[in-house]
Amino acid sequence: MKRVAIFGCGPAGMLAAHAAKMMKHQVTIFSKKQKSAMLGAQYMHRSIPHLSIAGPVKLEYMLEGTIEGYREKIYGDVGNYDELYVSPQLFIGTHEAWSIRECYNLLWFYYNHLVMDVDIDQRMIQTLVGSYDVIISTIPAPLLCYQPERHQFKSVSVYIDDLWNGPATQGDSNIVICNGRKYDERYPGHTGWYRTSLIFGHSNTEWISQAKVPNSRRGRGAIVRKPISTDCDCWPQIIRTGRYGAWRKGVLSHEAFELALEVLSQ
Repeated sequence: MKRVAIFGCGPAGMLAAHAAKMMKHQVTIFSKKQKSAMLGAQYMHRSIPHLSIAGPVKLEYMLEGTIEGYREKIYGDVGNYDELYVSPQLFIGTHEAWSIRECYNLLWFYYNHLVMDVDIDQRMIQTLVGSYDVIISTIPAPLLCYQPERHQFKSVSVYIDDLWNGPATQGDSNIVICNGRKYDERYPGHTGWYRTSLIFGHSNTEWISQAKVPNSRRGRGAIVRKPISTDCDCWPQIIRTGRYGAWRKGVLSHEAFELALEVLSQ
C-alpha cells in the first residue's frame, strides 16, 4: 500500500483519488474543501470503472468554416499556432459522451471525506514531498512554481457565457458547433464566438474575448484563462495531471484517472 497525496478536489483530483482507492492505496486530498462549480456544457470522453452513471449519449460535433480559421481565431496571438491541435481536428463527427456532472457528483459523495481543507503553499509542498510515496497535482501549475521569473505559462483568455448560440433544437439534442469563420467586426455576434455547446441540457458559448460579446449577452459569463503550455520544472517529483495541473492544451478529464492508474501500478 502506498501513501498517496492528491492536490485539488475538482473532477481531475477526484478521478485521481478514485484510481488510487481502486488500487487500495491510502489517499489524502489536499485542497480548499469546496466543490468545483460545473458551469456550461461539459462532458466526459470515457466511462470510468466502478462508477454507476447514465449514458453514453451520442454527441454531434460540427465545424463551420475551416480548422485553420478556428485555430487562428483563438490562438493566433501566442506564436506558432500551426502546431496546436484543436478540437475540430479530433472530434468532428459523432462520438459518445458521458455526464461529467453526474460523475463528479458521485466522486464527491464517495471521497469528499478524504479532503483536508487547506491552502497549498511552498512550505506545505516541501513537507508533503518527503511524507508521501506519490503526489499527484491537479491544481493550476503556477501554484507549484517557485521560480516564476524563469518559467512561462502560456495561455489565452476567452469569455464563456451560459447560452446556446446555434440553431433551434428539439428534444435532448447534444451538439457542439465550432466556428472557424474569420472574425468580422461588422458582425461580432456571428463571428466573434468560436464554439457553442448544448450537452445534457446545459449550454455555453465561448468567445475570443469579452470585447466581442454582444451587449445583450454580457453579464451571463466570465473570463476564463485556458492553458496552452509551460516550461516549469519545479517539483519534478510531483505528477501533474488535468488541464490546469499539467498546464497543457488538450488534456481531458478522464486522463487524470488513467495517469493515476499508470503511475500507481509502477
